[in-house]
Amino acid sequence: MNWLWLPDGRTMVQNVGEVKGSPFRGEELTLYEDKIFWNFESNKPPHSVCSESCPPGTRMSRKKGQPVCCFDCLPCSEGEISNTTDSMECTSCPEDFWSSPQRDHCVPKKAEFLSYHEPLGICLTAASLLGTVISAVVLGIFIHHRSTPVVRANNSELSFLLLVSLKLCFLCSLLFIGRPRLWTCQLRHAAFGISFVLCVSCILVKTMVVLAVFRASKPGGSNESTRASKSIKKKPNQQHENSSKVMWTASQVSLCSFLCLLSLDSHFYFLECSPLHSCRMQEQFNLSGMHRAGDVVLGGLFEIHFFSVFPDLSFSSKPQQPTCHGFDVLGFRQAQTMAFAIDEVNRNPHLLPNVTLGYSIYDNCVKLAIGFRAALSLISGEEERFELTDTCKGSPPVIGIVGDSSSTRSIAISTVLGLYRVPMVSYFATCSCLSDRQMFPSFFRTIPSDAFQVSAMIQILKHFSWTWAGLLVSDDDYGLHAARSFQSDLAASGGGCLAYVEVLPWGEDRPELRRIVGVMKASTALVVIVFAHETHMINLMEEVRRQNVTGLQWIASEAWTAASVLQTPELMPFLAGTLGIAIRRGEISGLREFLQGIHPEERSNDHYGNSMVKQFWEHTFQCKFAPPPAGQVDTGGRPCTGREHLEDAETEFMDLSNLRPEYNVYKAVYALAYAINDMLKCEPGRGPFGGSAVAIVYYLEKVNFTTPFGDQVSFDENGDALPIYDIMNWLWLPDGRAKVQNIGEVKRSPSRDEELTIHEDKIFWNFESKKPPHSVCSESCPPGTRMSRKKGQPVCCFDCLPCSEGKISNTTDSMECTSCPEDFWSSPQRDHCVPKKTEFLSYHEPLGICLTAASLLGTVISAVVLGIFIHHRSTPVVRANNSELSYQILVSLKLCFLCSLLFIGRPRLWTCQLRHAAFGISFVLCVSCILVKTMVVLAVFRASKPGGGATLKWFGVVQQRMTVIILTSIQAAICLSWIILASPFPHKNTQYSNERIIYECAVGSTVGFVLLLSYIGLLATLSFLIAFYSRKLPDSFNEAKLITFSMLIFCAVWVAFVPAYISSPGKYADTVEVFAILASSFGLLASLFGPKCY
Repeated sequence: MNWLWLPDGRTMVQNVGEVKGSPFRGEELTLYEDKIFWNFESNKPPHSVCSESCPPGTRMSRKKGQPVCCFDCLPCSEGEISNTTDSMECTSCPEDFWSSPQRDHCVPKKAEFLSYHEPLGICLTAASLLGTVISAVVLGIFIHHRSTPVVRANNSELSFLLLVSLKLCFLCSLLFIGRPRLWTCQLRHAAFGISFVLCVSCILVKTMVVLAVFRASKPGGSNESTRASKSIKKKPNQQHENSSKVMWTASQVSLCSFLCLLSLDSHFYFLECSPLHSCRMQEQFNLSGMHRAGDVVLGGLFEIHFFSVFPDLSFSSKPQQPTCHGFDVLGFRQAQTMAFAIDEVNRNPHLLPNVTLGYSIYDNCVKLAIGFRAALSLISGEEERFELTDTCKGSPPVIGIVGDSSSTRSIAISTVLGLYRVPMVSYFATCSCLSDRQMFPSFFRTIPSDAFQVSAMIQILKHFSWTWAGLLVSDDDYGLHAARSFQSDLAASGGGCLAYVEVLPWGEDRPELRRIVGVMKASTALVVIVFAHETHMINLMEEVRRQNVTGLQWIASEAWTAASVLQTPELMPFLAGTLGIAIRRGEISGLREFLQGIHPEERSNDHYGNSMVKQFWEHTFQCKFAPPPAGQVDTGGRPCTGREHLEDAETEFMDLSNLRPEYNVYKAVYALAYAINDMLKCEPGRGPFGGSAVAIVYYLEKVNFTTPFGDQVSFDENGDALPIYDIMNWLWLPDGRAKVQNIGEVKRSPSRDEELTIHEDKIFWNFESKKPPHSVCSESCPPGTRMSRKKGQPVCCFDCLPCSEGKISNTTDSMECTSCPEDFWSSPQRDHCVPKKTEFLSYHEPLGICLTAASLLGTVISAVVLGIFIHHRSTPVVRANNSELSYQILVSLKLCFLCSLLFIGRPRLWTCQLRHAAFGISFVLCVSCILVKTMVVLAVFRASKPGGGATLKWFGVVQQRMTVIILTSIQAAICLSWIILASPFPHKNTQYSNERIIYECAVGSTVGFVLLLSYIGLLATLSFLIAFYSRKLPDSFNEAKLITFSMLIFCAVWVAFVPAYISSPGKYADTVEVFAILASSFGLLASLFGPKCY
């Protein structure tokens, strides 16, 4: 239905759909949304959610301590996705895929390889093909001119084979370009290895032949000369050369084949006011009661009989009164406790002096209808007629009522009593709903409410770490309110979850009980909490015994904790070890003597009569007085004489070892007595109510006293007493008997929160291990993992997922993993962050040691060569070698060797700034000297020709120095500009590797670095070209050949450096640069100065 607000202001309720259940489809909901009237500006349904839905690419993360509908949406980690709304978990992408930026689908990972379509691949392919073509052209030229002396004298066959192997070398480089496939991976190194061995073996054989011919030219080498001549000219037998080539090439082929074979093997009362202003009682209820006159009368409602019989209603005659049977001895003892407390108050000269308290106690027969009749009789009185002055108003016959014991009856009765502010102090009604002062403004109780009982049970669950339990409740206000309170409080506390919640039926409903026990058996919860009465438990335990359900830990509410009817040999195998919440036990001095003094003759001379005592007497001694009063069943038996003695009767009536409800009755009477006492002390006209009848409620709220047993009694703003419970344990004795023992208490004081005290060493556990059971839905998640709730299950049911790399959790049952700081990484256990390993080219690692040693070695050699040159500075070799430039080259080479040390060790600002500057300037100084030296050699050669003398004036000493200074100054300017505008700096690279920090020098400006290298390359290329041009000078100018060879080594090293440097990670980039510096420096040193020193 939908409430429609019409334009004329009227309201119409219209049908907008239906919901029904069918045997085949389950529940069906049909809504006609176009008919619905929404009372909002938008004329649309409101949007009511705790948290918005999590879109794809995120996952739900529940907020701890809040309902499951309240959550955060956390983005999936890299490599994980979620492609549905409100996803509980993110799913890892397959190995060859990665998460999209939105984390809502997987995309193929970018495949990275040296491709034919990228510039580097194109350049390398072009170079390879160019080399192949050049080799083919040279081979064609050699074949075409095979008859010429140059070709024949150059060992044509070896030359042809050498050119073919070079073509293969160029072509095999193409196997390294393109997407790797099995055959290319198998062939690339094999082809490279075989081709190069074939090439090098040819060169080796060719070199040996040249050496043999040279030796044959010396005296005594004629035989060799003859063989060499034959080998060169006639070539009748080439077995030596061929066998050498075949041997070296076959060895490489065998090695490559072996490696290929290895690679194949690894892959939820009626009064009526007359017009004459008089009231007449229309009818009286036949109630069983016990009365005593007094100045002030207190009412009482107790369970004296277990059962009641209501006559059938014919609606044609006056109905008969209901009858009660099944005498409850303990209920009668509670009523007698009230009588005792009132008698004790009357004997106390300090409390209510000159005032006598009386009582009027009725039996409710455990029925609301009878209890309500009794309550109305108490507040209306039973006089046949009384006159009123104005209206039907006046003070009630009783000033307050002690009772009722049931929450359901207390709710109904106190609803009416609250209208007249007649206080009702219950000793056993625990429903938390009775704490509502709006509904029950005059209700008080001396027993803790179920809210505290629920809290106490949750404390017990937490104490034993039980997070997974079942809940059984009775089908009444007591059970249903307890279930609602337990579920909400348990969820709010975060102390556990309920595996199931079942409502126990009234009576012996076998199918329903069978179903409930089946649920208990199927559940993994080992703890069962029961808020129910004895009658419910009797029926339930019969079914438990029938199905033999053992191994459960029962937790009893106060309603059945001390139920002796359940402590039988048949049920103890199932209920032994039960933990229960019990009303506080107290000691009441003098109660035993008072009970022993009970006699039917002593308490029957009252105006109202005392039928209760006679019924007790009849029940205890199995006798009867002359005919029973109306409303009671004739129990039969022998006549009662009144001379029977209670001491001789075997009854629990005199067992005062476990006074719990009685103690609450005792406190209730005293609370009313103290309130009346405070009210009577008030002077008329000065009190808060001016003598109003509701004053007793005000003073009852202010009550605060201590019992002789030591317990403080006061009421809070809701009418609840300071809560305290005893914790009981059912002990199964060896002789088969049961004993309920006290093992602790739980209480709340005005100054402290709840306090739980349990003596675990006293507890009897009904398990083989004699230890508390372990009842959890999911085991706790250890550090290093996080909780991931299972969808559609309670929050206590979860999986423990390990934290991702770089994230940790250092607490048990962590909801989320925390990312480590930038300079830290997760430990292998993911339970703490550890500093990332720092990586740089260190002096303490083998690679750093070797490079340092090589650098120092080069420095020493350069110094030695410089010393040699200085020592022999007067010799023609040194003088003819342009000694000044040679000294500068040697000094610059020393600087080149030394500058490589700046690349080793932890990067610092000054080393980062100096390393490339020192390297660039040193090398430019060296290369510029070589360039000038080459130009001088060429100028000298030209000057030796006719008319070439004028050339030398441009290459004097001053010009040489100025050229070197100018060329070096250009590089110095480049370095200085680089350092000023975009200086290199130490940088922690955390992007390359997650597990380690790479300390490196960021170049600051790539342009500056490229200019530095390009300038060196330009000078080196110029030197090489000029030296190559001068390579055919006469022997007296052979310096050009040495410079050509040294520049060739220098250029080869630095050309290879570029791709190696770009592709090398971390410290290996520094290693490549140091290696290039050392290799080129050693090449220059050896090529330029080796022969001269020799």
